[in-house]
Amino acid sequence: MKYCEECGAKLQDNESFCSECGAKCSENLIVDDKGEVESNKGEVESNNGGKKRKKTLAVVIAVALVAIIIGVLGYFVIYPKVMDYLQDKEDQKAAQKVIHLIDSLDEKKITADSEKDLDHIKTEYDALSKDQKKLVSNYDDLKGAYKRLEEVQDQKAANSIVTAIDEIDKDSLTAGDTSVQAVRDKYNELSEAQKKLVTNINTLEEYEQLVQTKKADEEAKKAKEQETQAQKAKVLETFENLKFYEGVWGDFGAHVNQYQGMVESVIKNSISLSNYFGDVNNVYMVLELRVMNDDVLANGLTAYNQIYTICFEGPSVTGTGGARHLECTVSSPNGTSLAYNETSYY
Repeated sequence: MKYCEECGAKLQDNESFCSECGAKCSENLIVDDKGEVESNKGEVESNNGGKKRKKTLAVVIAVALVAIIIGVLGYFVIYPKVMDYLQDKEDQKAAQKVIHLIDSLDEKKITADSEKDLDHIKTEYDALSKDQKKLVSNYDDLKGAYKRLEEVQDQKAANSIVTAIDEIDKDSLTAGDTSVQAVRDKYNELSEAQKKLVTNINTLEEYEQLVQTKKADEEAKKAKEQETQAQKAKVLETFENLKFYEGVWGDFGAHVNQYQGMVESVIKNSISLSNYFGDVNNVYMVLELRVMNDDVLANGLTAYNQIYTICFEGPSVTGTGGARHLECTVSSPNGTSLAYNETSYY
């Protein structure tokens, strides 16, 4: 009698497959007359058990190989793709944040005070990776916003100068004015682009010229005053140092000192003694200083109210008719210069 080596069911001698489990029957299975497996049954079962272990081991190895292959594929193929996908999502998220910030600029007008907002967005953009920056599709809009900001700030700077020029009061400008120069200094601090936006620069130049003219006039006035004071000093010094002279005209005009020279110049510029006397150099003369007002003596000598009386005596031009007598004065009616005045001639 044969038995199925898989399920142990009894088999007919001519059966090749088990009617119970369908397993293929071994042909070398031996049974005894009593229907029991003979002594070689243990050998057969032992052989069957070894086959089972080998089959199980093969299955385990196969499963292990499949697991290894799946792991390798997962690590080298699937995992990188998953990580790339996650990184792409992170990059998109980071870039989208900056995109929204830039888009928000369209909702507000760019003013001179927008620099802080733009710098914040620029900082966010700069913090992105190189790949993330490539995803910011509207970055040119941020650059355009910065350009508009520069234009607005330039106009603001120029407008401050325009206003400063308009506030200058032309009628109150003096030689010592500093407001025009202060505006010029601020204008010089502008960039070339900002300077082109100052529409009334010609007015500033006009004011500068006006101040320069007033300065020149004031300097000329001061120079004139200084010259006048110098002339007064000379006249006063002359009166103080030339009080009396008696001698001939030739000696008087020998320029013994500058004081006699001043009196001589006034006389020569007014008359020619050769029209009065023949031998001019030997004409006798007497010069005396006279103070016309007692207040001068009380308050100190000044160029005012002082006068030289001068008498000339000499032969006539023709040499006949005896001597001629010329009386004149040299004074300083304005205190700054000497003046000649003829009193009498006979």
